[in-house]
Amino acid sequence: MLEDNSIALGDVAPASFGADAVSFPITSGKLDATSLGGSVTHRGGLRISVGAVSVALRDLVVDTKAQQVTALVGHGRMPIFDLDQRQLSGSVSGGQLTGTGAVALLTPRAASALNAALSVSVFTPKLIFGDVTIDAKTA
Repeated sequence: MLEDNSIALGDVAPASFGADAVSFPITSGKLDATSLGGSVTHRGGLRISVGAVSVALRDLVVDTKAQQVTALVGHGRMPIFDLDQRQLSGSVSGGQLTGTGAVALLTPRAASALNAALSVSVFTPKLIFGDVTIDAKTA
């Protein structure tokens, strides 16, 4: 849908954009291995562009207790995605915690801000942006 409207996604270093995912380095945070409750702070970000105009969503924080992802946008932090965690599950193996099954849904505020900043009308509240997976070392 985004490509059909000339909207491009890219990374903000040190995040890296792959064929079907963006990876963000974890800088801090704590998740409960059983409930997966907690928050994780990342470096880098996601760039959303239309032509020469872009918006950078930087230093994302995934908060499973608040069921939300926030990002630095401009000079402030705002909620970007609500997390649908109905299928959230986790596993621990070899000192690695993996949480899967959360889906990122664009918040109404983020949809409005992106449409205004990029002069488009394609972003809608609850637009599915993708799956959220957290891979982190256990302490």
